[in-house]
Amino acid sequence: MSVFAANIRRYGEAFTRMDGTQLKASVKESTGQTLDLAARAYFFDGLAEAGAVAGEYLTRAINGRTYLVETVHEQPRDASIARVYLAECNAVVSLAREVAVNAGSNPAKAWRIFAERVPVFLTTTTRQLAISNAGLLDTNITEVHIPALTWTLDGTEYALEPLDRVYIHSGDIELDKLQKFRLDAIDKSLADPIDGSGIYELQLSNDLRTGDIETAEPPPVEPPPGGGGLWD
Repeated sequence: MSVFAANIRRYGEAFTRMDGTQLKASVKESTGQTLDLAARAYFFDGLAEAGAVAGEYLTRAINGRTYLVETVHEQPRDASIARVYLAECNAVVSLAREVAVNAGSNPAKAWRIFAERVPVFLTTTTRQLAISNAGLLDTNITEVHIPALTWTLDGTEYALEPLDRVYIHSGDIELDKLQKFRLDAIDKSLADPIDGSGIYELQLSNDLRTGDIETAEPPPVEPPPGGGGLWD
């Protein structure tokens, strides 16, 4: 064991993985920049014991909050440690797809919830921010970082697709009264197509489409052991 690995194991703080095991890590804020306040507040990186997988959740013992592992870089000269990049989850979303429903002789569509209460990192920017500081909030882009998962509901697999709907949870507000977003684009550059690990970066915009929510109850996303943070 290298001196780095020994120091992480001895002095690092504890994180709980989704399978209940713990790993030690020493992380700090990734940036001190002031142009992107969300990145300054919610992005962390540092060295950790080997084992973390991009796209999984870690629960931080010191504050009970949920963190999404965005990328993992193995260290070439020491397989027992890795550099991890984390995003603190600051929002919870539910995911839906428009489907045809049986309405007798009248064709109808409804929104089928295929994943409920998924912790994510969320940030919003104006469309014009890249060229000026004069963008308007009614022309904003909402970006979400989410695990690159496939969800299963009633034996059917659902992988995120453009035009899916994303509900942003807020307190105890009922699902059909939440703010709704349309999934416009999916950046899969941080997802591994072979083992399914990694994250998707979603680009969202306000969703003005109509339709009721299908009444079937979707299975909730299982919280990591210890819960805490956005899972409560």
